[in-house]
Formats: sequence, structure tokens, C-alpha cells
Amino acid sequence: MLPLWLAGIGTLALAFVTAWVTWIKPWLDKPKFSVEFDNCEPYCRPALVSSKEPYTIDGHPPQLVNAYWLRLKVKNSGNLVAKRCIGKLVKVMDGSGKELPSYDPMQLHWVGTSGEDVPLRPIDLNRGEHEFLDIIYTRADCPDKAFICTDTVVRGISKYFSPGQYRIQITIYGDNVDPESRGYDLIWGASHFKDIGLKRK
Repeated sequence: MLPLWLAGIGTLALAFVTAWVTWIKPWLDKPKFSVEFDNCEPYCRPALVSSKEPYTIDGHPPQLVNAYWLRLKVKNSGNLVAKRCIGKLVKVMDGSGKELPSYDPMQLHWVGTSGEDVPLRPIDLNRGEHEFLDIIYTRADCPDKAFICTDTVVRGISKYFSPGQYRIQITIYGDNVDPESRGYDLIWGASHFKDIGLKRK
């Protein structure tokens, strides 16, 4: 028969192993979002897009116009796959911090997925993998609007920013990962289509 002290050690060891397997290791291994932004490439990306004009009678395509994207770098810094990740613009406020009722929460677009999908497609992020989340883009042919990179559903709400200063909150979600939120000051000067930037609050 085992001594009581040895039986006690065995019980404690079993309890520790059970806790490690059941709670501690899954908690240490779980995926985790890290979010980065800076007002330079690759977070800010210039590109050419098709103009808004339809095809002309002689069959020539629309002209290409300059555009400019602001996007967050989202990385899975945990040890397991982060599943079905989405990013949402969850709150828009004016420069004083008053929430603007003309904006609803909106899902945002991941680079490399189709912007025509409704709802926009979530993605999985493997261990150490990152992807860019489109937030806002401007166009040289629309000098008074900064468009939110959301779906094409008409909701009767604002899906762009007029020139000015705002405070925005963006949250990244996943099925098996804790949400991660970031707040930014958005400054949209509109003197040029690149006259826009984010500043971490």
C-alpha cells in the first residue's frame, strides 16, 4: 500500500496533468490577433481602378483612375489556426467623440477576397500568417468621398466619409479567438486623394 504522502503527490500530479491538458495548454496555444498600421506602404497602397464611367459606344473601356487604400495588417500570433476571421467597423464618431447615428456596424473586406460577395467572405489565418484588411479607399475622380471597404448591400446608411475628422473603432473577430479592437483618429483633408490618414488613439 502506498504511503499517504506518495498518494497525495500522485493525486496532485494527476490534477496538474488534467489541468494542463484541459485548460492551460489550450489557453497558451489559442490563436491571438495582433494588429498593425502606419501611414506608409504597405499599409497605405496606391493603385489604379476603373473609372465610374460606363463603356462608351465605340467599345472602349473606362479610363483608369488613381486610388488609395488604407488597410490594417492583421496577424495570428498564436499557435493554432484562427478560424473564420472577419473585421468590422463597429463605431464612427465625430472629432469630439460623439457617435454618429448615420453609420451602422459594417463588415470590412479582406485583401485577396471578392468585394462582390454578400456577406463578405471570412478567412482563416494560420499560425504566424498575416493578411491585410481594407478599411477605406479614396479615388482621384471622387474628391469629396472616402469610401468604406464594405459590401455592396444598400442599407440606407452612410458608406463613405465626407472630408473632416472622425474617430473610428475597428474590431477583428474569429470563431475560436478573442476579439481585438483598435481605435483610430481618421483625418480626411481631401486636398488630394492621398490626403487621408489614421492615427492610433
